[in-house]
Amino acid sequence: MILVYFHSMYRRYFQRGASECVDAARAMISLLLHHTDNKTADVLPWWCLLHYIVCAEAVLMHEIVRNNDLDFCHQLIEEARRPLRWLSVVGSVDLAAQRVEIQLGRLLGHVEAKLESKRRLQAAGSARQQHWPCFPVPPQAM
Repeated sequence: MILVYFHSMYRRYFQRGASECVDAARAMISLLLHHTDNKTADVLPWWCLLHYIVCAEAVLMHEIVRNNDLDFCHQLIEEARRPLRWLSVVGSVDLAAQRVEIQLGRLLGHVEAKLESKRRLQAAGSARQQHWPCFPVPPQAM
């Protein structure tokens, strides 16, 4: 009994931590993409932005693969595409950003394929449940 309690407590703790990590990654992407300007290069080394974007993208992609809520996953896919558009603009003048864009684009393509297969499995599962024959339950002999 005590082990079951601790197991459920740890599961809730880790789920909350994972949720906070995803929220932080989403906030980091939003902050980096919407609030970077020419002055940012004076404060941060240029490669820091790429590092933070790659870290946040990795968290989002991991959550997309791990999560079973397809609507939430589609939201995360859209949020994961925004840095790629930004990197394509920056990549026109910076080789490192261009390489990061190519690699993240490939990874996101694999994640989207995984999400599509997950969507097909859920659709097939719900189709099977809808067509499941309903037989009357026989009365129990007394």
